[in-house]
Amino acid sequence: MTKLSFIIVQWLCLVAAGMIIIQGEGQSLMEKVVRVENDLGDGINLNVHCKSGDSDIGEHDLAKGQYIQWSFNCSWLGTTLFWCSMKWENVQGSFDVFDFKRDFPLCGFKCWWSIRHDAAYFYVETKDVWEKRYVWPK
Repeated sequence: MTKLSFIIVQWLCLVAAGMIIIQGEGQSLMEKVVRVENDLGDGINLNVHCKSGDSDIGEHDLAKGQYIQWSFNCSWLGTTLFWCSMKWENVQGSFDVFDFKRDFPLCGFKCWWSIRHDAAYFYVETKDVWEKRYVWPK
């Protein structure tokens, strides 16, 4: 075994050991939780339908303060993508609620969305701020 091969094997063992420790605490490095919450106000229901290439989260009608939430493990290939279509009253739009390349480093474990009249806001867990991400089409 060459020195480089030995170093690579040691590194892979350390990564695997770290993942086992973290998984023992109930969360893997690749696990994410997406939440979409209706913050539109009283009397306005939000219709949400979310899915990925191989999972359909289903269609949900959410009253003010209600949310849908699901968890998943990201692909090691960095291709994980979930998107949602949303509508209420005369407004509708569709956007990516989790894109591995965009969101993996930003949301830590919580990939949360607040749906408001002016836009969809994304919670940047690493900065503890809500960021305006998607403005509804006119």
